[in-house]
Amino acid sequence: MTRMSSTAESLARAALAYVDEFGVEPLTIRALGKAVGMHHTAIYRHYRSKNELLRAVLALVIEETFAQAGMLPEDPKEKIITLASGLRGALNDHPAVTVAYLLPVETLADSQVVTNLQGMLVEALRDLGLSGHDLLIRYQMLESYTLGASVFDYGGAPDHVDSRRRRHRMVADPDFDAMTRSNEAVEAISESAFELGLRTLVEECAAAGRSQGARHGKAGAST
Repeated sequence: MTRMSSTAESLARAALAYVDEFGVEPLTIRALGKAVGMHHTAIYRHYRSKNELLRAVLALVIEETFAQAGMLPEDPKEKIITLASGLRGALNDHPAVTVAYLLPVETLADSQVVTNLQGMLVEALRDLGLSGHDLLIRYQMLESYTLGASVFDYGGAPDHVDSRRRRHRMVADPDFDAMTRSNEAVEAISESAFELGLRTLVEECAAAGRSQGARHGKAGAST
């Protein structure tokens, strides 16, 4: 995505605030115009459709991902963890935006910010020794885990933590009862579970990279 003009960026930020409050579904060019006190035809000079507007909104959230990630580690495993955790943190701040990831792919087309994030993750996986089928499988595994967990954990905001707590307590297990007596405790458990799952997956990626390297080494030695 090319650099937004100041007006276009202001409109995108207003759209993000609108989505934070009302969700993705009711967002329209007309609704945004009413929210910012601008005739909707003026917004069309910057965004030709709701999809273009959502693309700009998502780009802002991805930019927050990079801001939360900060200086990326050199170690590829830690780089993946930092980027995935940064994306989850940004979606935690803007839970309604998680729905945008479920929209048709053309909604995200030509978003350079999204492409940059994808490229960094792929580069880190390549640095772990992955390529070809093994690379694609691990990339999709990490994407599905990070986005899927975020959609599941935050998609029902603002009642998502309370819903999770009630689901845990329906298990009717003494340990579940003891650990889920408050929404704060449940929220902490969700973040710990995500971090543990992410690190487990990243370690599997590293092991797969080593295995692929060993296979290629044996193949090279036999030729």
